Amino acid sequence: MSGLVFRRDSQSVAVNLSLSEGRTFDASVDGKNLDLEGLKHLLGGEEAPGEAKTFTGSARLTAKGSGTLADPRISATIEADSVTFRSLPFGLLRSDLHYSDRTIEGHVQVVEPGKPAGSSPIMTIDGTLPVDLRLEKSDEDTAAREMNLRVLSHGVQLNILEPLLHTFKDLSGLMTSDLTLTGTLNDPVYSGTLGISHCSFLFLPNNIRYTLEGNFRPEGERINVIDCTIMNVAEDVRAGREGALHVGGDLSLRNLRPGDFNLTADGRLLVVKESTEQSSLGVYGDLFVEIGPGPLHFTGEIENSLLKGSVSIGNSSLIFPPTQSTVVDESPQSVRLLFVNDTLRVEKKPERSAIARYFADTLGSVATAGTAARKSSSFMDGLHYDLDINASGGNTEIRMIFNPTTNEELVAVLDGKFTVTGDGRRWTGDLTINRAYYNFIKRFDATGSISYTGDFLNPALNIVATYQGTRTILDTTASSPQRSERIIVTLKITGTRKEPRVDFGMTINDLDYALYNGQASHDVQSDCISFILVGNFPMNVNQRNELPAQAQSMALSTTLSGASSVLTGKMSEFLKHQAGLDVNVELNNVAGRDAAGRDATELRLSGTAWNGYWRYGGTILNDPLANANVSILYSLGTVFDSPALRNLMLELGRRVEPNVLGTNDLKRINSAKVFYRFSF
Repeated sequence: MSGLVFRRDSQSVAVNLSLSEGRTFDASVDGKNLDLEGLKHLLGGEEAPGEAKTFTGSARLTAKGSGTLADPRISATIEADSVTFRSLPFGLLRSDLHYSDRTIEGHVQVVEPGKPAGSSPIMTIDGTLPVDLRLEKSDEDTAAREMNLRVLSHGVQLNILEPLLHTFKDLSGLMTSDLTLTGTLNDPVYSGTLGISHCSFLFLPNNIRYTLEGNFRPEGERINVIDCTIMNVAEDVRAGREGALHVGGDLSLRNLRPGDFNLTADGRLLVVKESTEQSSLGVYGDLFVEIGPGPLHFTGEIENSLLKGSVSIGNSSLIFPPTQSTVVDESPQSVRLLFVNDTLRVEKKPERSAIARYFADTLGSVATAGTAARKSSSFMDGLHYDLDINASGGNTEIRMIFNPTTNEELVAVLDGKFTVTGDGRRWTGDLTINRAYYNFIKRFDATGSISYTGDFLNPALNIVATYQGTRTILDTTASSPQRSERIIVTLKITGTRKEPRVDFGMTINDLDYALYNGQASHDVQSDCISFILVGNFPMNVNQRNELPAQAQSMALSTTLSGASSVLTGKMSEFLKHQAGLDVNVELNNVAGRDAAGRDATELRLSGTAWNGYWRYGGTILNDPLANANVSILYSLGTVFDSPALRNLMLELGRRVEPNVLGTNDLKRINSAKVFYRFSF
């Protein structure tokens, strides 16, 4: 057979073959522009949905073969460009391969991606690899044959590994190696040296950048850590404390895949900073941990690992931002639709293991891989914790922000111990707060404790906050027409951070409010809020008349905001009773910042007034009156006192829109519309 050519697009394969007596053959193959994506069919078939292609790149192949079908001899040269394996770029590969006696002897060179073809290789692979390419086989000599390969690298860029390591970003550095691989393909044995230098990466779980230097020694099927140091970058040095974590131990590499590991870590490291707010942790601050007594132990496998030990924190701060609430701008005439999937068919989707997801590899059948659910790929998926945290010493500050707009927050110095278990978000333990204050319009001194019983973002609160001031009252029975009283307002905050509860208390000249017979409304909550707002209780006529204007001002700047605020609900009730305002309050931190660099915070107010339903929405810190969308909705049945017209609605409003792209100009649209509301 001579001159047989296969073509597909720009790809071509030319084959010449002759088969003689004695089952001898002579053949040649010449391939051009071969698409390496087709190699996936040699490894199990199609990739899973959303998975990176197994191979990409193009190759040129020249091969010649002779001998018999039972003992072929083959020589080949392969040159492949822009080669990637599961998104891992290898650049240019050049290889000379010779096959005989069920063994491939080869010389492979790898040129760094982006470098010219004539550049010096960054990696070479030389040696022999047992492969059986016989077309006629006998039962003799079935023992596994051993390989003998030497892998020598002179500085491979670590960024080629980033597509495989989904927990790391902006990976850089160099990897050098002088490795020898012996044993069988199913049970390889490693020896030699491996080094990583000038490595830098962004660790996505806490959004902090670290550096790494390390030397490793493969022995058998395990890789020993000779010395490895993870450090904070220079910009994260805090008060002269340089973070450095020293790692030791070993890990296994079976069948060219990671197996179990037994690692230790000792030292100290910055693990939370300002940028951590943008990570999945949901907290930020300046948290520096020091390991001890004894090292941390990190053991297990990627699918199921455990981090165990003790750490202490000191001279640090941890900030819990406000819980976010989704603001839904919904008019009263809208109809909510709920879609229910009541299908009786249950489709079970098999999932790949964590190790398969992490290394973007397909383990198991092709059918399983093809239907596997695509999940987050990280060794963090299987990580569990058993950590004892020591926060004793009174030099670690915690700040719980209930409302950034109003500066409603609890700031305290912690003292105590707690444990972290499970997936790291389960905390248990009691922390005493010292030198604390709670801020809501006024600054309150605070004492008490914080108890962790589960979710670390939602501890139980047991806080007593007090605010002290004086009020002046008229006393016509005394020789002096005015006298001062010392007032102490007490807030007892219980519940959880996400669902706090507050009880009010007051003393007047050290006398409990319930026993006081002087000027008071006999509503302790109302009088407490009155005293916080205007320094007096109960309000006089002028203060009561001015309250709606004050309430509007505070609603737009200080008081009425924060879906998770401790006192928002109480303040809304107070305004309803004292000023006749029925107010619902919603807060949402929207993406972006205003011109002053502050967080853009959106406030939504709604309620009933003058027999109508009104709504207000705008960004609080960015000209709230000018930038607000305002509307009021009336039923014409109410206006004309006619029940037959109750569903005929009149809406007056103003909507604010950007006028010109890229400018701060605003277009204000005033509108009036009449519509009929259908009620179900």
